Amino acid sequence: MRKIFRVLSAMTLVMILASAGYSQNSYFTGYLEFNSVGGGARAAGMGGAGLALSSDEMSFSWNPAGMIFAAKRSIGLQFLSRGDKFTTVDHTALDTTVVYGPVEVKRSGADLGYGGFVVPFTFLERHWSAGGGYRTVYDMKFEFDGPGLFDSHNSFAQRDGVDALSLALSAPITDNLGFGVTANTYIRGTESNVLLGNDYIYQVQGNPYPDTVDFSMNDNSHYSGVNFDIGLMGKFGIASGSIVIRTPYSLVQKTKLTRNIMILPRPAGVIDRITFTTHMPFGYSLGLATTPRENMTLAVDFDSKSMSDVDIDVNYESYYYQDHTLNPEWKDLNQLRIGAEYVFDAGFAKVPLRAGFYNIPSVSRELDTLSIVEVDSVLNFLSAYGSQANTNVITFGTGLHFERGWVDLGYQFGSSSFTTIVAYRNSSERIKQKSDYSRLIVSAGMFF
Repeated sequence: MRKIFRVLSAMTLVMILASAGYSQNSYFTGYLEFNSVGGGARAAGMGGAGLALSSDEMSFSWNPAGMIFAAKRSIGLQFLSRGDKFTTVDHTALDTTVVYGPVEVKRSGADLGYGGFVVPFTFLERHWSAGGGYRTVYDMKFEFDGPGLFDSHNSFAQRDGVDALSLALSAPITDNLGFGVTANTYIRGTESNVLLGNDYIYQVQGNPYPDTVDFSMNDNSHYSGVNFDIGLMGKFGIASGSIVIRTPYSLVQKTKLTRNIMILPRPAGVIDRITFTTHMPFGYSLGLATTPRENMTLAVDFDSKSMSDVDIDVNYESYYYQDHTLNPEWKDLNQLRIGAEYVFDAGFAKVPLRAGFYNIPSVSRELDTLSIVEVDSVLNFLSAYGSQANTNVITFGTGLHFERGWVDLGYQFGSSSFTTIVAYRNSSERIKQKSDYSRLIVSAGMFF
C-alpha cells in the first residue's frame, strides 16, 4: 500500500480522494491461492492426489467422470481449519523518505470448504450418475497490521472469497471408462477494510497549523462467472487414470469502493463503482493411481493453468478514470501432487494411514537482482526476475470407515522463503519473505 504525503487545502480535498487509487482483489497475488484440488480429507492426506481415485460425493470437484463408478448414493462435507502465515513487504512513505519492512499476514479460521452428493441411477437401460455440491474456489481471507506515519497504525482485513455451486452428470462409455461434465457457477465475494493512520498531512486555508488525518477504504466486491469441467476416467485392473479439461471463463468482479479522509468535524469521501473482468485461461489435470498390493494405493496428479495468458478489463462508472485492459504478467501454475495410502482392518472399522506431498506455485516470481543504469545523469533500476515462488507441502492423514459412513482427517504443513528487492528512486533494499502453511482438514459422509 502506498502512503501518500500531501499538504491539503479544503478545495483540493475531493480531487485527492478521487485520485487515491483502487483495489483489485482478484489479482492480490500475495495471498490468493489458486485452488485446483478437489474435496475430501482422504485426498488431502495423500498430498491432494485424488483425480484418479474419487468416485464418490466429491467427484464433481475432481473429475465428474468418476461418479459413474459410485456403487451407492452418498453425501459428505469437508471442514478446513487454517493457520497460515505470510511475510510480505509494506512501506511507509513521507515525502522523499521511504522505510520498507516485512509485515506478517495471517489467514486463520475454520470454514465449510466442500459439500457434495452423488446419486447413481438407471435411465434408458443405461447406468448414469448425477452429483454436485458447493466448494470454496479462491480463499481470500487474510489480515495484517503494520506501522504507519508518525507512530500511527495501519491495518488491512479481508473476509470471504469466491465459491462455486456445481452440478455434474456422468455416463459410461464402456464398462471400464466413464465420461462426465460439471457446470460451475461462481458466487459470493469479498469485503476488505483498510485503515492508514495519520496518512495525510492537511492544512485548512487560513489556519497556519498543519494536522494529520487517517485514511480509510472499504472494498465490497461480488464475483460471478460460469465454466465447465469435462472429464474421462478409466479403471483397468489395478490401475486407474483420469483427465480433466477446464474451460476458459470470465470472472466478473463488481466492486463498490468507498474512500474517506477523517477530517474534522466530519469525514469527506468518494464512492467508486468498478467492474473488473478477469479472463481466466484454459486448464487441464491428469491423474494416475494404482493398487500394487491389497489395501495399498499410490496416486499422482498433475495440474496446469496457463495464467500467463490472463488479462483483466477494468471499467469505471466514473468518467474520472479511463477504462483499460491490464496484463498482470503472471506465471503459469503447474502443480504436482503425490500420495500413498494403506488401510488396516480393525474389525469394527477400517483405519487408513496416508501421506503425501504437493507444491503450491505462485503466479509471481521472486525479484533477485537489480541492474543500475544511468540515463542523463539519473540513476534508474532495471529489474531481473528469478525463479517462480513455490511452497512445498507435506501431508498426513487417517480416518475411520464404517459400513454406512466415514470420518477422515488430513493435516498439511509447509514453508518457503525468497528475497524481494524493493527499489525507490536511487536506493534499494533486500527483504526476505516467508510463507508458512498449517491446515487441518476434516471430512465426513454417509451412504444412503
